[in-house]
This record gives sequence, structure tokens and C-alpha cells, in this order.
Amino acid sequence: MLWLVCAALIYAPHYADAYVSRVVFITPPQSIVQGAVSKPITLQIQDESSQKAKSGETIDLTLSSNSKTGEFSSNGGAWKSDTTLVVNSSFTGRTFYYKDIIPGDYVLTARMKGRTSGLEWIALQEVRIEAKSASDQSPGSVVSISVSQKATPKAPAPKTPVQKSKKDNQASPSAAIETVPLDTIETKGFFSKIWSFIVRLFF
Repeated sequence: MLWLVCAALIYAPHYADAYVSRVVFITPPQSIVQGAVSKPITLQIQDESSQKAKSGETIDLTLSSNSKTGEFSSNGGAWKSDTTLVVNSSFTGRTFYYKDIIPGDYVLTARMKGRTSGLEWIALQEVRIEAKSASDQSPGSVVSISVSQKATPKAPAPKTPVQKSKKDNQASPSAAIETVPLDTIETKGFFSKIWSFIVRLFF
């Protein structure tokens, strides 16, 4: 009977609960600019003494956010969205990245489940997505508005009065000649002839 007990202890499977007490975020909550990739976010497997520990089995890590536009990736440089990662039995945790395009405060949920033991652990962390400042906006997002102004018609320039010169104001020579009646000219000629005749007669 004793050998049966010893055999059971030797061949008993090493489930994750013998190693994993809890899973926690060891990186602090972050404030991320909308559209930008976060700094590394790290989950750590810990034992009962709050010390990091190996998982002891393959664990599936499922990531989610209460933001519909939130994305996760295991690589912050070559981004590829993925919400399911694997934690190998020799790992003590897992690192991932997050980004979002809608400003706001959100909660990230990391759910781990052992493939052998079937045990689950959940860890939560808040994240803040901040709106881009005006200086961060790209030129294509800036809307320029041009206002067309109608040209105001110019008022006609006042006509400058033309001043006549003194020459223009002087009357023409023909206007200065005095007109003598024709009968007066004939009368003067007649008396001249008579006077000439008398002078000849007596002198």
C-alpha cells in the first residue's frame, strides 16, 4: 500500500497551480497619444510569495479592451494586431503593446488559461488615450478656408473743369470790327464830291 502512495506522488502531474499563484501587471498604467504605440506592457507570473515564477505549463493569454478600437500586438515595431498570445512553460510572464485611436480611459483585461490544468487567472489595468495636440496634427488634417471678396466698383473720378486761357477769352479780330451802315458810307462820299467841286470852282 505504501508503494502505491509513493508511485502516485512520483507520477502526479505538475499542474500550474503548484507554481502560479497569481498574474499581475508589473508595468505602471500608461497615458498614450491616440494612434501611437504604447511602451511595453508586461504581465508577470508570481508564486505565493509574490515572486516571479515559471508557469510550469503552456498558458494561452487572451487580451481585450473595453474600447472597440483598441488593438494589441506582441511587437511594437512591426505592428501586427493579435489578441491571443502563448506563454511557454518556461516563461515567467509575457510582454505586449497597445494602441487606440479614440481618446478616453479604458481597461485592459489579460486572461490566462493553462492548457493542462485548465486553471484561469485574470489581471486588469487602466490605460488613458490622449488626444493629439494641435502641433502634432499633420498638414493634411488642417482645413484652410479661403474667403472670396467681391470687388467694390470704383466711383467715377470727378471731372476737372477746363479753364479757358486768356487767349480763349479774347474775342476774335472779326468780332472787334465795328459795322457801319451802308447808307452812311454812301452819304459821306456824296458830300466829299460836292466839296471837291466847289473848291475847283472858286479856287
